[in-house]
Amino acid sequence: MKIVFITLFLALSSYLAATDYYVKNGGNDLAQGTSDATAWATIEKVNSVFSTLKPGDRILFKKGDKFYGTIIISKSGTSGSPITIGSYGTGDKPIITGFTEITSWTDEGGGIYSAALNSEALTNMVTISGKQYAMGRWPDDGYNIFESASSNTSITDKELGSDVNWKDAEVVIRKNDWSYDRCKINTHSGGVLTYTSLGSKQLAEPNHGYFIQNDLRTLTRFGEWYHDISAEKIYIYFGTTDPESLVVEIATLKNLVYNNGNDYITIDNINFKGSISNLVEFVNNSCDYLTIQNSFLQFAGLDGINLWGKNGIISKNSISSCNQTGIKALGDGHTIINNVIENIGLIVGQAFWGNLTNGIAVADNNCLIKYNNIQNIGYNGIKLSSTADIITIQNNYIHDVLLTLNDGGGIYTAAEGISRKIDGNIILNVIGNTAGTPYPDRHIARGIYLDVKSTNVIVTNNTVANCNEAGYMIHRAHDNKIENNTAFNNGYGMYFQNNSESNIRNNSLKNNLFIAKGSTQLALKFFSLADDIPKFGTADNNHYARPIDDGNVIHTSSPSTGSKYRTLAGW
Repeated sequence: MKIVFITLFLALSSYLAATDYYVKNGGNDLAQGTSDATAWATIEKVNSVFSTLKPGDRILFKKGDKFYGTIIISKSGTSGSPITIGSYGTGDKPIITGFTEITSWTDEGGGIYSAALNSEALTNMVTISGKQYAMGRWPDDGYNIFESASSNTSITDKELGSDVNWKDAEVVIRKNDWSYDRCKINTHSGGVLTYTSLGSKQLAEPNHGYFIQNDLRTLTRFGEWYHDISAEKIYIYFGTTDPESLVVEIATLKNLVYNNGNDYITIDNINFKGSISNLVEFVNNSCDYLTIQNSFLQFAGLDGINLWGKNGIISKNSISSCNQTGIKALGDGHTIINNVIENIGLIVGQAFWGNLTNGIAVADNNCLIKYNNIQNIGYNGIKLSSTADIITIQNNYIHDVLLTLNDGGGIYTAAEGISRKIDGNIILNVIGNTAGTPYPDRHIARGIYLDVKSTNVIVTNNTVANCNEAGYMIHRAHDNKIENNTAFNNGYGMYFQNNSESNIRNNSLKNNLFIAKGSTQLALKFFSLADDIPKFGTADNNHYARPIDDGNVIHTSSPSTGSKYRTLAGW
């Protein structure tokens, strides 16, 4: 009993000792900061005192005000008494921004204007009147095609020539269906570009596409830009439009919140806007018990939230216009719930690796992803890495994904696991983008995709519609359950694929509705390079239907039987 009283006394003492500090436009950094009347003025002041804060203290920014800078977290809270970064007053959420507004321009001729720009790094985010614009690129639309590639070091396009030498620019390479890569050009000789990848280690496949960016000579259309970091200048093509009539904002800070290993931090009711890299950056794999809630996160040069640590809560946020990932959560025990995530990874070449342009990406264990609205995404809506296990993905609404790449899904998993549950999600309009590939009509787009070696996944109570390839797909995976789901108007309602000697086995298909809307669609498809289709698993009490042509609704392909369309009775 004495221990309980002491614990309660210490907790109450900590709470009573907590202090609120106020920050507003027009404040005074030399003031006490403990009231609106004595509020501080800048993020620099906040950073200078952060290490002296106590558990339970709050830094409150005034609503309706805007602050430029990076909040550097240098102290931890405690369980029950986090350090909070929040807001006070009435009106719109306070804005923490990394944008610098450009108001003075020099006419360089030919529709190009320049301005001085002091930036922490090469910018990756430019907006004009609130709309994001991409780096200049050549060609303006589509891709050039390279005939061959060498390792991850060069590509050869016989038609490129040497009239323009692109050394020191960047080449964006569509390396395969599921990846594009942003690369620095080291040399240009004839049709050969040698490069250093800035993103992945993917090997480029021949006869795919590329374009050039990050060079002044690519500026030919309104809004295209080039940042000369060494000269501290930004160049933008405005054509005949007077740039001083526009609101031009350039991200000049890498991050807006940076935390290297501090725990028990809460961020609440803030609008973060404009970064070169990640808006909110929690690094060092030890930022535990962090909460980000009720906030807006907009215009991230890379990720909206990059969270390394354990037991984080990301709740009721609106995350939009990020070049790479909306929410990336690395570590165990995260809860990601009730967020709106939209317009992620839609400008090819702004992410360093297109494979990372996901709505939500989770890499570790015991995570809950629930009640999120995810839309307009470059690659996957929700992606579980090969190390993610004991995961629940439940009651999310995912639509219009796979808009810049191919071979992915609304929800994607891979590799062996103990327990993953995909339950009660609605997934619509998984598209697939084939630009820059030699397969213009091959839209490899699935609603729920269990990729190579996925195991112990329970897929239940989901609705998937309007996917260009498959509603549900199992690819070289085993010991999974697909039960009580609905598929409508997909290329294939359910698709089993084994395109190697690796077996699919012990999967259960039960109580599902697989409904094909068009006469070219199938309710069920099996493809295998081995004679092992009977080993794929068991099926019971499923409905296979194609009302417009309810005949051969099932297709199988294997070495001994060949390609066959089958009626339900024949199957």
